[in-house]
Amino acid sequence: MKDTEVFLGGECMRVSIRVDIIHDPILLFLDEPTSGLDSTSAFMVIKVLQRIPKSGSIVILSVRQPSNRIVSLLDHLIFLSCGQIVYSEKFTSLLQFFEEFGHLIPENENPIEFALDLIREFEESFDQITSIVKFSKSWAQKHETKLNPNKLSQKPNFTLEDVIKASISKGKLIATGYTETNVSNLISSVLTYVHPFWT
Repeated sequence: MKDTEVFLGGECMRVSIRVDIIHDPILLFLDEPTSGLDSTSAFMVIKVLQRIPKSGSIVILSVRQPSNRIVSLLDHLIFLSCGQIVYSEKFTSLLQFFEEFGHLIPENENPIEFALDLIREFEESFDQITSIVKFSKSWAQKHETKLNPNKLSQKPNFTLEDVIKASISKGKLIATGYTETNVSNLISSVLTYVHPFWT
C-alpha cells in the first residue's frame, strides 16, 4: 500500500469517492471533483463516477471547463447563469440548441467553450441573459413534447413513501435496528417536511 504522500491528485480523489460510496448514498453531490487534476486523472475520476448510478444512486457534480471527452460521459448537462437555468439537456443537443437560438457553433469550435463564452458575454446584459433563459424554457418544452407527446400528461407511478421504503429495503437511509413503527414514523415526518422534486 502506498504512503499517503505519494498518492497523486487523481488517486486521492478516486479513493475519496470510494470512501463516500461505501455508504451507498441515494444522492452523491460533488463540487468540482476534477479541480486541479490533469486531463487523464480528471477523465479517470469521471469514469469512476459514471459507474455509481448503476447501483441506483444519483450523482450530481459541478465541473468548470470540462473537456469534450469528459462531457461525453455525462448523462445530462445543466448550465447556470445568475441562478437561472440556461441549458438543461444532453450534450448531443447542444449544437441544435444554439443553432435554434441563432448562435451557430462553428464547426471546429469546442461546443462547451463556445457555450460558456457566450453565456459569460450575455451576463453583461440583463436583457440578453433573460432572453436565453426564456428561450431555454420554451425550447425544452417544445423538444420534450416532440420526443414524447404523452410525457407532459404522465406522472411517476411512485410516491415519496415508495422511494423511502425502497431505499430502506436496500439498506439505505437508516441503520439496522429500526422497527416497522420507527420506519412509519420516519416516513410520516419526511412526508411532512419534504416536497418531492418530481411534483
